[in-house]
Amino acid sequence: MVELVIITHGSLGFSLKETSEMLLGEQEHITVFGLQLGESIDELREKVSEAVEKACQAGEVLVITDMISGSPFNIACSLLERFSFEHLTGINFPLFLEILSNRDELSARELVEMSLNVGSETIKDAKKYFEEVE
Repeated sequence: MVELVIITHGSLGFSLKETSEMLLGEQEHITVFGLQLGESIDELREKVSEAVEKACQAGEVLVITDMISGSPFNIACSLLERFSFEHLTGINFPLFLEILSNRDELSARELVEMSLNVGSETIKDAKKYFEEVE
């Protein structure tokens, strides 16, 4: 099973995990961090670093962040110099469910590749979608 470390702004990562458990049941091997307003980036980086190190000792690791170039993204990128893990950014709920549903069978690298292929399918123009269905 691929270990997941989620780093987002605010409570997004916690909400992704909590909501996914409503559909898939309790999820293990997930560590979540949320950057709060006024929180020290350096302190968060240290906490995340400890979690990534521990996760890397347990197996393959996929770090998930919410958006490119944000502080959580930058923290994850800074840790790539010290640890070996995959990093996926731009997470949304349907994509997160796909990752959870496949992390027993796929490697961390394969989860990233799957996410890149499936990601565009998780965002739809609802108006056009219903026009196509009719």
